Amino acid sequence: MAGIALVSVYDKSGLSILSSAFAKHEVSIIGSGGTAEAIRKLGHQVTDVSDYTGYSEMPGGLVKTLHPKIHAGILGDWNDPSQRKYLETNSIRPFDFVVVNLYPFQEVVKQDPENHQKAVDNIDIGGVALIRAAAKGALLNQRVVPVTNPFQYDGLIRELDRYGKIGPRHQRILFEEHEVSRQEIRKIYRTAREEEFPPQLTITLGGHLYDYSKAQWMVGDKARGLRYGTNPHQKAALYKPKVSPSGIGNVEWIKWGKEGPSATNIEDGSHGLRIVDHFTEAAVTVMKHLNPSGVALAKPGEALSNVYIRALGADTRAAFGGVVVFNTTVDKPTAEEIVKTFVEVVYAPSYHPQALPVFETKKDMRIGKVTRPLQEALPPDIVVLNDGSIILEDAYTTKITSLTELKQLSVPTKRRPTESEYGDMLHAWLVACEVRSNAVVFWKDGTSLGIGTGQQDRIGAIENCIEKAHKFGHSLKGSTMASDGFLPKMDNIEAIAKEAVSAIIQPGGSIEDQELVKGCDAHQITMVLTGERSFRHF
Repeated sequence: MAGIALVSVYDKSGLSILSSAFAKHEVSIIGSGGTAEAIRKLGHQVTDVSDYTGYSEMPGGLVKTLHPKIHAGILGDWNDPSQRKYLETNSIRPFDFVVVNLYPFQEVVKQDPENHQKAVDNIDIGGVALIRAAAKGALLNQRVVPVTNPFQYDGLIRELDRYGKIGPRHQRILFEEHEVSRQEIRKIYRTAREEEFPPQLTITLGGHLYDYSKAQWMVGDKARGLRYGTNPHQKAALYKPKVSPSGIGNVEWIKWGKEGPSATNIEDGSHGLRIVDHFTEAAVTVMKHLNPSGVALAKPGEALSNVYIRALGADTRAAFGGVVVFNTTVDKPTAEEIVKTFVEVVYAPSYHPQALPVFETKKDMRIGKVTRPLQEALPPDIVVLNDGSIILEDAYTTKITSLTELKQLSVPTKRRPTESEYGDMLHAWLVACEVRSNAVVFWKDGTSLGIGTGQQDRIGAIENCIEKAHKFGHSLKGSTMASDGFLPKMDNIEAIAKEAVSAIIQPGGSIEDQELVKGCDAHQITMVLTGERSFRHF
């Protein structure tokens, strides 16, 4: 991509792979003190900060990066003529990456609380200023990529290798910290319990403060929050990041209904948005307990009302009392179809004015307007265990997001997919990625025919899917099946073959893969191996 990275890190783990990636993509490195020395020892070219600024480091390394040529290079807007003139006049280069992590002040104080000098030495001044400048630069100019944790290097490198640059989606995920302490999470919960869900929450992530405000909506002259949590006896509150003007946390309730949303209504909306946002076509999903009961995509020229009917018809029993999520404007004919059954909540980016009076005929139905998040990156997943411990992991994203990527994957069977089968494979896979494991999805011509979710065994998920498809009159002949994990045994293929399924997309990796391929060949089934598992445990 050709660019410039400022690198100033205390924790030098991963510096070798990062430096190699920057060299591969022609990203020049400007490094501070010990960081520059470490990069040089790794065999990579680097310019010392002092050589770039023209000022040597203060003895003791107290002042290294606090210089206008550094901070102006991070904050400057090269599209602003006056700023560009200033930057060029002063020979200031624009930074594309700011890679910084801080001195371990908290760890040092905890390990040796009586050592005053050691504590003072580990108060980071320049690093904090760099991170704040990079964060502001990222928000102001959408150019600077802040990288504040070695755990983020792999994702950054994958993005560079894949696209040759860092797009807005990944730029924002790198803005998020990936180091949340157990004590910090406990502090949040304790504060919430003691203060009955306070109006503000501040979370410290690696020395940075992230501010959240409690979501409340004016209903008449009253501020209202969530009706309750997962169950009526559980109190709950929704907190949204103050910096985000969009997404589920900023839902605008066009119609509040009788009592407003529960936590489950919000969760269903969030997971539904994850599904429909995969698609450029008009898409609708019917959600129930965080899983889709039906998903459908619009065909060229097709009315949205018919797309909704197909999603609903995938499993009309499970859809009862569900949450419906769209990625496009809901019109009057679609609203008229929605009110024919019991629907708790509808989410969409907008509504045609003629649709709103239709919804008023259902007093308990809630209608939410949700715009797509400006930052497309997903935050890390946090799982809280029974003793308060936490598991923190990168959010799952699939590398298979287009037909181009799909067609590069392995096809071990004799028969290769047709164009229509490739299309069905892509759609089925993207839905399966968002379904609770063990999950399988049967799909054909823009519609889910069966979604098996949350089963302990793979064949159970397949059998559950087939049973549901039969119950609602769906033929699986010529359909595609996506599986979020590998197919372990031949009974999986035998069950699918009985239904005349024509294509399979699955990760592969079973010790019986070769036998499964032979089984597919015997039934003229084509199969793509993704090499990527997509388990979801929520």
